[in-house]
Amino acid sequence: MKNKIRILICIVLSVGLPVIFFFNLGKYLDVTQQPLKADIIVCLGGGSLERIQKAGLLYEEGYAAKDTLLLVGDAEANIEYMRTYKPELRFVVDLEPENTGEEIYAVKRYMKAHGYKQALIVTHPSHSRRVSFLTSLISVEGDEEMRFRIVDSGVAWWDEERYYQNEIGRHAAMSEALKLVYNFIGYGILDKAGLLDEVKSWVVNYRAAHEEEK
Repeated sequence: MKNKIRILICIVLSVGLPVIFFFNLGKYLDVTQQPLKADIIVCLGGGSLERIQKAGLLYEEGYAAKDTLLLVGDAEANIEYMRTYKPELRFVVDLEPENTGEEIYAVKRYMKAHGYKQALIVTHPSHSRRVSFLTSLISVEGDEEMRFRIVDSGVAWWDEERYYQNEIGRHAAMSEALKLVYNFIGYGILDKAGLLDEVKSWVVNYRAAHEEEK
């Protein structure tokens, strides 16, 4: 009898926990907050124009105390948007970062160089948990007093409670769940051990060799 009860408990947990995780994933991923005035506004690269549109609006509404809008990462479309629709607004660009982790490094280095302590980071809500996680995980010297507030870009396809009913929202949530694990391994373990750059180099070389074989 005890064995049957244990088996039943295992079945319930193996089925129930994934179901609970699935239906609550949207709420877990979305940690966006209402904007408060900060030193600078940051618009992360990639995504869609909602990010730069929201960042520009926050700038116009006076949320950047230092009158600085920082565009990082894959920002070509964001730059074009600003030049076309907001030419009067001042913005700074760093195109070097290639992923969210590198973007956070760039933001912290920029803030350190200019003595800034607070930043609003605009991104999609499904992306916000990972961004918040990386601001805590990634460190640069002197960042102890830096504070970050993640602001919703305002995409129409996101609903934290019913994300799974929308194809874009569902794909974004599943992707972010996997990337959280990947980023923990990359920045929480490999980077702390000083091995992240070495592993990245190995991956690049492996891919290049594999392409040559084709």
